[in-house]
Parts: sequence; C-alpha cells; structure tokens
Amino acid sequence: METKNRISWTLALVALVGAALAALIFGSPLAHVSAASPPVRAVSFRPDVLANSQSTEVIASGLNNPRGLSFGPEGALYAAEAGSGGAGLCAEGPEGLRCYGTTGSITRIDLRSGVVTRVASGIPSLALADGSFATGIQDISFNGLGSGAFTMGWGGDPADRAVQFEAAGADFARLGRINAFGNWSIGEDLGDFERAANPTGDEIDSNPYGIWRLPASGSWPTRERTTCSRCLRKATYPCSRFFLTGT
Repeated sequence: METKNRISWTLALVALVGAALAALIFGSPLAHVSAASPPVRAVSFRPDVLANSQSTEVIASGLNNPRGLSFGPEGALYAAEAGSGGAGLCAEGPEGLRCYGTTGSITRIDLRSGVVTRVASGIPSLALADGSFATGIQDISFNGLGSGAFTMGWGGDPADRAVQFEAAGADFARLGRINAFGNWSIGEDLGDFERAANPTGDEIDSNPYGIWRLPASGSWPTRERTTCSRCLRKATYPCSRFFLTGT
C-alpha cells in the first residue's frame, strides 16, 4: 500500500510539473495574436462577484452579434461573433433580405486580467441591412492547445448557397477550425451531409449551431461514447471527433 501511495504521489507531482512547463512554454493560446490585435474593450473582473450568485457584472461589451461561448484550455472565455453581414451579394433569407460580408469574429475574454481581445476576424457573415438576424460563426469548442473548432450557420436549403451567394455561399453550413496563431479555415460541408443523410427525415433546412469537440474516442467514458454513437447512428457522422447540434 505504501508503495502504491508513493507511486501515486510521484505521478501527481510529474503531472503538476508538466502542466507548469506547458504554461511556461506555450503560455495562453493566441497570446501573440492578442498583442497584435487592438482590444475590443478592457474591463474589470472581480472573483468576489462570482461568489455572490445575486450579483452580475458585464465582462465584455461591444461584441458583434455574439453567439456560442466556450472556455479555452488556458481558462480564457471565447465568444463566437456572427458579425453583421456586409455590402456583398444579397438574397432573401428566413427573416428578410440578408447580405454577405466578412464581419464575423472570435473574441477572447481573459477572466483574470479582464482584457478582451478580438483574436480572429474576417469570418463570413450574413445579416439584414441593420445587422440583425445575423448568421455566421455560431459556436466554438476546444480540445487542447491550438485545437479549436467552430460551426458556420446557414438557415435554409444548403443547395441555395451557391445560387444566392455564388462562391461565397460555400462557406456556410460548414465546420471550421482555428489554431493557436488565430488562423482559421473552413472545412467539412455539413450542409451537403444533411442533404445526403437528412437525419430528421423532414425538410432540408440546414443551420449548424452548437458544437462540442470531443477527445479521442478511447479517452472518454464508455457510456457517453455509446450514447453518442446511438444518437448519431442514423446520421453516420463520425462522433469520435465532434458532437454537433443544429436546427
């Protein structure tokens, strides 16, 4: 028993030292991008506010149609901002005439220092002329340093993307990624997947929203892994990487 305890303490110490070294080497993800980008707004943050559930405090303002929130691996809070469209091509959407622009972004909120910094910008966005009813980046999720993923919404039949917005339309109803340098890219076509699989069996109306980036399938509990597989079996989407929700 004493030997087992000694081994456990040794492993815990190694893990603690490893975490400290990682923090020293890597620091906060996107930190060097933050230094190059002007802050959206610096705000104060008091931990005592959290202790009092009856009190609230604004930790960030001036966000551009914020959507999903996610904590990064270093403890900062990230906000997906759908943007406000732009002066590009316009077409009728669910709520009216929406126009294309690249006003979407991702903002990092450091809850310790209170500094709010836009770490990624230029992400495609659709919105009405006044910036309302925006569609673009909907949610963001992390699984380790430099490993972020996000969803791009749409709201309609994905076959209309190219018809309404030509090549720019291909960036919607997709899965995107962002690395530790703040560089982002748009990849897998969730709209095409929905057209092919139609998991709900009703009209094709693709609007990817929530995302939860999962660890490798072997490193999370069997019960949750089985539940995910059952949930997505009809859709046959690889749930060992992402768990997605949408409307």
